[in-house]
Amino acid sequence: MSSLFNSSVPVLPDFSEPFHLRIKEQHRLKNNIKFGINTVLISHRAMGKTSLINATANFVTPDNLKVARFSALTCRNEVDFTHSVNFAVLKTIASQIEKKSEFAIDSVEFPEKIAQQKGIRLVVCIDEFQQIGEFEDSLTFQKKLRGVWQHHENVCYCLYGSKKSMMEKMFQNHNNPFYRFGDIFYLNKIPREDWIPFIIERFEQTGKTISSELAEKVADLTQCYSAYVQQLAWFLWVQTDKVATQADLDYAVNQLLDSCEPLFIVQTEKLTRMQLNFLRALTDGITNGFAHQKILNEYGFRCSANISRIKEALIDKDLIVPTGIGQIELSDPILGLWLKKRVWAS
Repeated sequence: MSSLFNSSVPVLPDFSEPFHLRIKEQHRLKNNIKFGINTVLISHRAMGKTSLINATANFVTPDNLKVARFSALTCRNEVDFTHSVNFAVLKTIASQIEKKSEFAIDSVEFPEKIAQQKGIRLVVCIDEFQQIGEFEDSLTFQKKLRGVWQHHENVCYCLYGSKKSMMEKMFQNHNNPFYRFGDIFYLNKIPREDWIPFIIERFEQTGKTISSELAEKVADLTQCYSAYVQQLAWFLWVQTDKVATQADLDYAVNQLLDSCEPLFIVQTEKLTRMQLNFLRALTDGITNGFAHQKILNEYGFRCSANISRIKEALIDKDLIVPTGIGQIELSDPILGLWLKKRVWAS
Protein backbone atom coordinates (compact mmCIF):
# COMPACT_ATOMS: atom_id res chain seq x y z
CA MET A 1 0.00 0.00 0.00
CA SER A 2 1.56 3.27 -1.09
CA SER A 3 1.52 6.45 0.94
CA LEU A 4 3.16 9.83 1.13
CA PHE A 5 5.49 8.47 3.78
CA ASN A 6 7.10 5.76 1.70
CA SER A 7 7.17 7.60 -1.60
CA SER A 8 10.60 8.45 -2.93
CA VAL A 9 11.95 11.90 -2.20
CA PRO A 10 12.38 13.90 -5.44
CA VAL A 11 15.86 15.03 -6.38
CA LEU A 12 15.91 18.82 -6.47
CA PRO A 13 18.34 20.88 -8.55
CA ASP A 14 20.91 23.09 -6.87
CA PHE A 15 20.64 26.43 -8.65
CA SER A 16 22.48 28.26 -5.86
CA GLU A 17 25.36 30.55 -6.76
CA PRO A 18 27.98 28.59 -8.79
CA PHE A 19 31.00 29.60 -6.73
CA HIS A 20 33.35 27.54 -8.87
CA LEU A 21 32.77 30.33 -11.40
CA ARG A 22 33.75 32.98 -8.83
CA ILE A 23 37.19 31.63 -7.87
CA LYS A 24 39.07 34.92 -8.35
CA GLU A 25 36.50 36.91 -6.41
CA GLN A 26 36.43 34.37 -3.60
CA HIS A 27 40.22 34.34 -3.37
CA ARG A 28 40.39 38.12 -3.16
CA LEU A 29 37.64 38.37 -0.57
CA LYS A 30 39.03 35.47 1.45
CA ASN A 31 42.46 37.12 1.66
CA ASN A 32 40.92 40.45 2.68
CA ILE A 33 39.03 38.73 5.49
CA LYS A 34 42.04 36.66 6.50
CA PHE A 35 44.42 39.64 6.69
CA GLY A 36 41.98 42.18 8.12
CA ILE A 37 41.58 44.40 5.06
CA ASN A 38 38.42 46.50 4.83
CA THR A 39 36.41 45.57 1.74
CA VAL A 40 33.81 47.45 -0.28
CA LEU A 41 31.90 45.28 -2.75
CA ILE A 42 29.93 47.10 -5.44
CA SER A 43 27.59 45.75 -8.10
CA HIS A 44 24.03 45.91 -9.34
CA ARG A 45 21.41 44.19 -7.22
CA ALA A 46 20.79 40.50 -7.99
CA MET A 47 24.46 39.93 -8.86
CA GLY A 48 25.19 37.60 -5.94
CA LYS A 49 27.04 39.86 -3.47
CA THR A 50 25.43 38.49 -0.32
CA SER A 51 25.78 34.87 -1.42
CA LEU A 52 29.45 35.38 -2.25
CA ILE A 53 30.22 37.01 1.08
CA ASN A 54 28.31 34.44 3.12
CA ALA A 55 29.93 31.52 1.33
CA THR A 56 33.43 32.98 1.51
CA ALA A 57 33.09 33.87 5.19
CA ASN A 58 32.12 30.27 5.92
CA PHE A 59 35.44 29.10 4.44
CA VAL A 60 37.52 31.41 6.63
CA THR A 61 37.18 29.76 10.03
CA PRO A 62 40.32 29.93 12.17
CA ASP A 63 39.48 29.76 15.86
CA ASN A 64 40.49 33.35 16.51
CA LEU A 65 38.44 34.86 13.66
CA LYS A 66 34.71 35.47 13.88
CA VAL A 67 32.35 36.90 11.27
CA ALA A 68 29.30 38.99 12.22
CA ARG A 69 26.71 39.76 9.57
CA PHE A 70 23.62 41.97 9.39
CA SER A 71 21.59 44.15 7.01
CA ALA A 72 21.18 47.88 7.58
CA LEU A 73 18.07 48.03 5.40
CA THR A 74 15.66 48.66 8.28
CA CYS A 75 17.92 51.12 10.14
CA ARG A 76 16.48 54.61 10.20
CA ASN A 77 19.05 56.55 12.22
CA GLU A 78 22.44 56.46 13.92
CA VAL A 79 21.08 54.75 17.03
CA ASP A 80 19.38 51.99 15.03
CA PHE A 81 22.53 51.33 13.04
CA THR A 82 24.94 51.32 15.97
CA HIS A 83 22.71 49.04 18.01
CA SER A 84 22.24 46.65 15.06
CA VAL A 85 25.99 46.39 14.37
CA ASN A 86 26.81 45.78 18.01
CA PHE A 87 23.99 43.33 18.59
CA ALA A 88 25.15 41.31 15.55
CA VAL A 89 28.67 41.28 17.01
CA LEU A 90 27.40 40.29 20.45
CA LYS A 91 25.26 37.51 19.03
CA THR A 92 28.23 36.16 17.07
CA ILE A 93 30.96 36.06 19.69
CA ALA A 94 29.47 36.30 23.18
CA SER A 95 28.52 33.34 25.38
CA GLN A 96 24.93 32.80 26.52
CA ILE A 97 25.80 34.17 29.96
CA GLU A 98 27.42 37.25 28.46
CA LYS A 99 24.43 37.85 26.21
CA LYS A 100 22.29 38.18 29.33
CA SER A 101 24.71 40.64 30.88
CA GLU A 102 24.53 44.38 30.48
CA PHE A 103 26.86 45.39 27.67
CA ALA A 104 27.25 48.99 26.62
CA ILE A 105 26.33 48.30 23.00
CA ASP A 106 25.44 51.87 22.07
CA SER A 107 28.98 52.86 21.08
CA VAL A 108 30.67 52.57 17.70
CA GLU A 109 33.76 51.47 19.64
CA PHE A 110 32.03 48.29 20.82
CA PRO A 111 33.27 45.83 18.12
CA GLU A 112 36.92 46.71 18.76
CA LYS A 113 36.56 46.66 22.54
CA ILE A 114 34.90 43.25 22.71
CA ALA A 115 37.33 41.80 20.14
CA GLN A 116 40.21 42.96 22.33
CA GLN A 117 38.53 41.56 25.42
CA LYS A 118 38.02 38.17 23.74
CA GLY A 119 41.45 38.08 22.14
CA ILE A 120 39.99 37.48 18.69
CA ARG A 121 39.84 39.10 15.27
CA LEU A 122 36.46 40.13 13.99
CA VAL A 123 34.97 40.77 10.55
CA VAL A 124 31.76 42.81 10.45
CA CYS A 125 29.82 42.33 7.19
CA ILE A 126 27.14 44.97 6.61
CA ASP A 127 24.62 44.55 3.80
CA GLU A 128 22.69 47.56 2.44
CA PHE A 129 25.34 49.84 3.91
CA GLN A 130 24.22 52.69 1.66
CA GLN A 131 21.18 53.03 3.95
CA ILE A 132 23.21 55.28 6.26
CA GLY A 133 23.20 57.83 3.47
CA GLU A 134 19.48 58.32 4.19
CA PHE A 135 20.01 59.23 7.86
CA GLU A 136 19.47 62.76 9.12
CA ASP A 137 22.85 64.55 9.18
CA SER A 138 24.33 61.52 7.45
CA LEU A 139 27.71 63.07 6.65
CA THR A 140 28.40 63.82 10.31
CA PHE A 141 27.64 60.20 11.22
CA GLN A 142 29.78 58.90 8.36
CA LYS A 143 32.70 61.05 9.55
CA LYS A 144 32.24 59.67 13.05
CA LEU A 145 32.19 56.05 11.81
CA ARG A 146 35.19 56.50 9.54
CA GLY A 147 37.13 58.28 12.26
CA VAL A 148 36.61 55.36 14.66
CA TRP A 149 36.66 52.36 12.32
CA GLN A 150 39.92 53.29 10.60
CA HIS A 151 41.77 52.88 13.90
CA HIS A 152 40.38 49.45 14.74
CA GLU A 153 43.17 46.88 14.89
CA ASN A 154 41.17 43.75 15.69
CA VAL A 155 38.16 44.46 13.47
CA CYS A 156 37.77 44.88 9.72
CA TYR A 157 34.63 45.69 7.78
CA CYS A 158 33.04 44.28 4.63
CA LEU A 159 30.51 46.76 3.25
CA TYR A 160 28.11 46.16 0.38
CA GLY A 161 24.65 47.13 -0.82
CA SER A 162 22.08 46.87 -3.57
CA LYS A 163 22.10 50.52 -4.67
CA LYS A 164 25.17 50.75 -6.87
CA SER A 165 25.06 54.48 -7.54
CA MET A 166 24.84 55.37 -3.84
CA MET A 167 27.68 52.99 -2.96
CA GLU A 168 29.86 54.54 -5.67
CA LYS A 169 29.18 58.04 -4.37
CA MET A 170 30.00 57.04 -0.79
CA PHE A 171 33.28 55.29 -1.58
CA GLN A 172 34.61 56.87 -4.77
CA ASN A 173 33.86 60.57 -4.25
CA HIS A 174 36.87 62.19 -2.55
CA ASN A 175 34.54 64.62 -0.75
CA ASN A 176 32.82 61.82 1.18
CA PRO A 177 34.09 60.45 4.52
CA PHE A 178 34.38 56.85 3.32
CA TYR A 179 36.50 57.69 0.28
CA ARG A 180 39.17 54.97 -0.11
CA PHE A 181 38.05 53.27 3.08
CA GLY A 182 39.11 49.83 1.83
CA ASP A 183 39.68 47.54 -1.10
CA ILE A 184 36.95 48.42 -3.58
CA PHE A 185 36.09 45.82 -6.15
CA TYR A 186 33.20 45.31 -8.51
CA LEU A 187 31.33 42.06 -8.75
CA ASN A 188 30.70 41.55 -12.45
CA LYS A 189 28.41 39.14 -14.24
CA ILE A 190 29.22 35.47 -14.61
CA PRO A 191 29.67 35.10 -18.40
CA ARG A 192 26.84 33.73 -20.51
CA GLU A 193 29.02 30.89 -21.79
CA ASP A 194 29.45 29.67 -18.19
CA TRP A 195 25.79 29.87 -17.27
CA ILE A 196 24.60 27.70 -20.15
CA PRO A 197 26.39 24.45 -19.18
CA PHE A 198 25.58 25.17 -15.52
CA ILE A 199 21.84 25.22 -16.25
CA ILE A 200 21.99 22.17 -18.52
CA GLU A 201 23.96 20.19 -15.93
CA ARG A 202 21.52 21.03 -13.11
CA PHE A 203 18.60 19.79 -15.19
CA GLU A 204 20.43 16.60 -16.13
CA GLN A 205 21.34 15.85 -12.50
CA THR A 206 17.63 15.58 -11.71
CA GLY A 207 16.61 13.51 -14.74
CA LYS A 208 15.29 16.42 -16.77
CA THR A 209 16.53 17.90 -20.03
CA ILE A 210 16.92 21.42 -21.32
CA SER A 211 18.34 22.31 -24.72
CA SER A 212 21.28 24.65 -25.06
CA GLU A 213 18.96 27.04 -26.94
CA LEU A 214 16.58 27.33 -24.00
CA ALA A 215 19.45 27.57 -21.52
CA GLU A 216 20.80 30.46 -23.61
CA LYS A 217 17.41 32.15 -23.42
CA VAL A 218 17.41 31.90 -19.63
CA ALA A 219 20.80 33.61 -19.53
CA ASP A 220 19.84 36.23 -22.12
CA LEU A 221 16.44 37.12 -20.62
CA THR A 222 18.09 37.74 -17.25
CA GLN A 223 21.19 39.35 -18.79
CA CYS A 224 23.25 36.97 -16.63
CA TYR A 225 22.24 38.60 -13.32
CA SER A 226 22.96 35.74 -10.93
CA ALA A 227 19.86 35.88 -8.72
CA TYR A 228 17.57 36.17 -11.75
CA VAL A 229 19.27 33.32 -13.61
CA GLN A 230 18.78 31.14 -10.54
CA GLN A 231 15.14 32.16 -10.07
CA LEU A 232 14.15 31.73 -13.69
CA ALA A 233 15.97 28.39 -13.99
CA TRP A 234 14.17 27.15 -10.87
CA PHE A 235 10.73 28.23 -12.11
CA LEU A 236 11.48 26.56 -15.44
CA TRP A 237 12.65 23.35 -13.76
CA VAL A 238 9.47 23.17 -11.65
CA GLN A 239 7.27 23.66 -14.72
CA THR A 240 9.19 21.09 -16.80
CA ASP A 241 7.95 17.50 -16.86
CA LYS A 242 10.83 15.76 -18.62
CA VAL A 243 12.02 18.05 -21.40
CA ALA A 244 11.84 21.84 -21.06
CA THR A 245 9.86 23.58 -23.78
CA GLN A 246 9.37 27.16 -24.91
CA ALA A 247 5.90 27.07 -23.33
CA ASP A 248 7.49 26.07 -20.03
CA LEU A 249 9.91 28.98 -20.29
CA ASP A 250 7.11 31.44 -21.07
CA TYR A 251 5.26 30.25 -17.98
CA ALA A 252 8.42 30.54 -15.88
CA VAL A 253 9.02 34.11 -17.07
CA ASN A 254 5.53 35.08 -15.92
CA GLN A 255 6.22 33.51 -12.52
CA LEU A 256 9.43 35.53 -12.25
CA LEU A 257 7.57 38.73 -13.12
CA ASP A 258 4.88 37.87 -10.55
CA SER A 259 7.51 37.47 -7.84
CA CYS A 260 9.18 40.80 -8.69
CA GLU A 261 6.04 42.84 -9.38
CA PRO A 262 5.47 44.22 -5.84
CA LEU A 263 9.00 45.67 -5.79
CA PHE A 264 8.69 47.10 -9.30
CA ILE A 265 5.38 48.78 -8.46
CA VAL A 266 7.00 50.48 -5.45
CA GLN A 267 9.97 51.56 -7.58
CA THR A 268 7.87 53.10 -10.36
CA GLU A 269 4.58 54.28 -8.86
CA LYS A 270 5.89 57.74 -7.95
CA LEU A 271 7.84 58.40 -11.13
CA THR A 272 6.87 61.37 -13.26
CA ARG A 273 5.50 60.92 -16.76
CA MET A 274 8.82 62.15 -18.19
CA GLN A 275 10.80 59.67 -16.09
CA LEU A 276 8.55 56.82 -17.23
CA ASN A 277 8.96 57.96 -20.82
CA PHE A 278 12.74 57.83 -20.38
CA LEU A 279 12.49 54.24 -19.11
CA ARG A 280 10.28 53.43 -22.06
CA ALA A 281 12.92 54.74 -24.45
CA LEU A 282 15.48 52.45 -22.79
CA THR A 283 13.20 49.42 -23.12
CA ASP A 284 12.82 50.33 -26.79
CA GLY A 285 16.58 49.94 -27.17
CA ILE A 286 17.65 53.58 -27.07
CA THR A 287 20.80 54.01 -24.96
CA ASN A 288 22.13 57.39 -26.14
CA GLY A 289 21.28 60.36 -28.33
CA PHE A 290 18.30 61.35 -26.17
CA ALA A 291 18.71 65.00 -27.13
CA HIS A 292 18.06 64.31 -30.82
CA GLN A 293 14.90 66.06 -31.95
CA LYS A 294 13.26 62.85 -33.18
CA ILE A 295 13.65 61.20 -29.78
CA LEU A 296 12.57 64.36 -27.95
CA ASN A 297 9.38 64.41 -30.00
CA GLU A 298 8.67 60.69 -29.87
CA TYR A 299 8.93 60.41 -26.08
CA GLY A 300 7.57 63.84 -25.17
CA PHE A 301 10.73 65.24 -23.57
CA ARG A 302 9.92 68.70 -25.00
CA CYS A 303 13.51 69.95 -24.85
CA SER A 304 17.02 68.62 -24.33
CA ALA A 305 17.37 70.55 -21.04
CA ASN A 306 14.97 68.06 -19.44
CA ILE A 307 17.17 65.08 -20.26
CA SER A 308 19.91 65.80 -17.73
CA ARG A 309 17.41 66.30 -14.91
CA ILE A 310 15.59 63.08 -15.79
CA LYS A 311 18.85 61.11 -15.94
CA GLU A 312 20.06 62.47 -12.61
CA ALA A 313 16.76 61.65 -10.89
CA LEU A 314 16.66 58.09 -12.24
CA ILE A 315 20.33 57.46 -11.37
CA ASP A 316 19.64 58.65 -7.82
CA LYS A 317 16.76 56.17 -7.65
CA ASP A 318 19.15 53.48 -8.91
CA LEU A 319 16.85 52.67 -11.83
CA ILE A 320 19.40 53.48 -14.54
CA VAL A 321 23.20 53.40 -14.73
CA PRO A 322 25.77 54.97 -17.07
CA THR A 323 27.63 52.26 -18.96
CA GLY A 324 30.01 54.30 -21.09
CA ILE A 325 30.46 57.71 -22.66
CA GLY A 326 26.91 58.92 -23.17
CA GLN A 327 25.50 55.41 -22.75
CA ILE A 328 22.67 54.58 -20.30
CA GLU A 329 20.90 51.33 -19.44
CA LEU A 330 18.37 50.03 -16.94
CA SER A 331 20.01 48.80 -13.75
CA ASP A 332 17.58 45.85 -13.56
CA PRO A 333 16.87 43.78 -16.70
CA ILE A 334 13.75 42.19 -15.22
CA LEU A 335 12.32 45.62 -14.47
CA GLY A 336 12.70 46.34 -18.18
CA LEU A 337 10.97 43.07 -19.06
CA TRP A 338 8.15 43.82 -16.61
CA LEU A 339 7.63 47.29 -18.07
CA LYS A 340 7.47 45.92 -21.62
CA LYS A 341 5.16 43.01 -20.83
CA ARG A 342 2.92 44.45 -18.12
CA VAL A 343 2.98 48.22 -18.33
CA TRP A 344 3.61 49.34 -21.90
CA ALA A 345 1.66 46.39 -23.36
CA SER A 346 -1.45 47.10 -21.27
